[in-house]
Amino acid sequence: MRSRNRVDGTYMQFSYIRRSNLLLRALSILVLAFVLPGVSYGQSEASLAQEEISRRNIQVQQILARGEFEDGLTEAKVVLAEAEKELDDEDPLFLTSLANLATAHSYLGNVSQAQEIYERLRDLNPKVFGENHNNTLVNLSNLADAYTSLGRLVEAKSIFLEVLQARRTAGGDLGSNLAAVLNNLGRCYIDLGSGPIDFRRAA
Repeated sequence: MRSRNRVDGTYMQFSYIRRSNLLLRALSILVLAFVLPGVSYGQSEASLAQEEISRRNIQVQQILARGEFEDGLTEAKVVLAEAEKELDDEDPLFLTSLANLATAHSYLGNVSQAQEIYERLRDLNPKVFGENHNNTLVNLSNLADAYTSLGRLVEAKSIFLEVLQARRTAGGDLGSNLAAVLNNLGRCYIDLGSGPIDFRRAA
């Protein structure tokens, strides 16, 4: 009788272990089937790279805000180089890296360098954000400012008018950029000898 109990006990223990092993195997299959395909070392590394580029872009903006333009330019170049390695050129973080570099050049009076970047962003921003997105329109205003500084007044005037029209189409206002845009547009009209602009019609 005791022998039977031992046999039954051994069988029960074996059955429990067997069931546990089957359960573990089933769980392993589920992990392989549903979890691991979604885990990619490349994705993880890309995510870390994006976080680092985002952090350093903010750092560049803080440096520029402190008026440390040379340091900001140096850091912006480093961040953009990293973004070019890690990101697609239609990634918003990549566009931010470009914009930061253009801003640094602009602050330092490197208008031609800033203009080249603004022109590049003019092509990329609408694809990522849309034609009437604030980022797109602010960059266009910056490009027009650069053209004005370089004496390319006809092109600057055309872009300023494009920005104003886009704002009207979008049903919004120019916000904090209103005065600057209208002022620069007025300068274009005056420098071109076109006479004064009717700001009420333009806005």
